[in-house]
Amino acid sequence: MLLLFFVTTYLGVTEAAKGIDCAYAMSVDAIKCIIGKGQGDFIVIRGWRSNNVFDQEAPRTYANAKSLGINDIDVYFYPCVNCGNPSGQLSSFLSSAQSSGLSFNTLWFDVEVNSWSKNTQTNRKFLEDLLQAASGSGIRYGIYSSSGVWPSVMGSGYVSQTAAALPMWYSHYDHTASFDDYKNPKYQFNTYTNPYMKQYDGDINMCGVDVDLNYKPGTSNTPTAPTTPTAPTEPTNEPTTEPTSPTTPDPESAGGNDGSAPAGDAGGESAP
Repeated sequence: MLLLFFVTTYLGVTEAAKGIDCAYAMSVDAIKCIIGKGQGDFIVIRGWRSNNVFDQEAPRTYANAKSLGINDIDVYFYPCVNCGNPSGQLSSFLSSAQSSGLSFNTLWFDVEVNSWSKNTQTNRKFLEDLLQAASGSGIRYGIYSSSGVWPSVMGSGYVSQTAAALPMWYSHYDHTASFDDYKNPKYQFNTYTNPYMKQYDGDINMCGVDVDLNYKPGTSNTPTAPTTPTAPTEPTNEPTTEPTSPTTPDPESAGGNDGSAPAGDAGGESAP
């Protein structure tokens, strides 16, 4: 019995997982190639764009990943802060996700410089209102940011206790798939002590697609199936038409993020 318990426990956890996040449509062939390169344990797909529309490519990428056996699928949400109405943006996203068949394990709220305002008070209120809206949605959600970005967007020294209670995905482009760097206070922010996931390399052309590389430790061999979002009952403020691409180019990601400077549109229009 003891041996059986040990074997069951051991088999229930794998070695550290490596995956990618991507802001572009990904074909079956591209995902298959990424799996072959050892980065296909999980995938994070852009679901909401900084021009305040649902990403029409997300459901196709999701379906392609599922067809290849990837069950560990997250989505990231790049808000339009200057558009206001955070609850309306989230409501519109959830409605579109449900109607298009886009499911996910965790929805990551992207705290980055390019689509957030220059007013830290505005940003703080937007974040808290967004998290409040998410708290009643029935979804699992977390925060994506970095030690360089967070104070730039939220103000030096600002701590969101609401955000601190959530899973945290951070970026630090040290090309190392581990959390060892986070032991250094230089890379810590908002009182987070236990990261959930790390983006350790960015803007990589892999299998013909621009992706970022991510790491998380000890994931389950059989990840829980993504849950389908529940459509909101209130009006969604969904745009009557949703362009497949914005009228202006999405901002590009900046160079590698060492935690002392923003990573650009990390998690946003290029990739988190």
